[in-house]
Amino acid sequence: MTTIKKLQAEWEDIEHHHSYINELFCELVNADPILKIHRDYIEQKAYGFGERSFWYLWKLILDEIPKGFSFLEIGVYRGSTISLIKLLRPDATVYGVTPLTSEGGYQDCDYAKDIADLHQYFNLDQPNIIKGLSNEPWAIQAVRDLGMRDVIYVDGAHDTETVLQDLANYASLVKIGGYLVMDDCNSEMHMPHGYFQGHQSVTDAKLKWLETQTDFEFVFSVVHISVFRKL
Repeated sequence: MTTIKKLQAEWEDIEHHHSYINELFCELVNADPILKIHRDYIEQKAYGFGERSFWYLWKLILDEIPKGFSFLEIGVYRGSTISLIKLLRPDATVYGVTPLTSEGGYQDCDYAKDIADLHQYFNLDQPNIIKGLSNEPWAIQAVRDLGMRDVIYVDGAHDTETVLQDLANYASLVKIGGYLVMDDCNSEMHMPHGYFQGHQSVTDAKLKWLETQTDFEFVFSVVHISVFRKL
């Protein structure tokens, strides 16, 4: 049985371990009907990026969080992650901060409609979207007014300055024992050739943040996602 505690104890930054975790998680996603159906649909509709293995990463985290848990995503795109959270945990209070535009060089599409259609397809309650950029003062205050979150997923803009702002503005809102999850941030790790490890700019932000913060411990990574726990 794979658990977060086991993953943390056994984690190594070597090629074999990175490939082992990614391949194992892909197998576990394919063996779970709910995860597989959702991931297959996301890939079919191009509603999200990232690896298939990430779906099991989220399941592990969600299985550990107690009833009534709260989730915030910075950068929702077309809704793949927030819909998965709601599918696995109908009791979750889910919020997202996102511009609902092609800001950052993404494709032009009706992001609000895509998010709504995705949730409707899986018979999920519609998410709570704070429409704006994560570094706008009013958006920051709107999130702070929500209170502390069990899990915050940082996947917004990919320039170093904005990622550092997101970490400064939102990491403190993670509950003790909760998780800060960062996407696209593992360029410094030793992975097999061909793995997408993230963006150097996001990795630089992560490493700079880690130089000064003492509130979080690294738990484990899966390809270009890193997971930190609030102490």
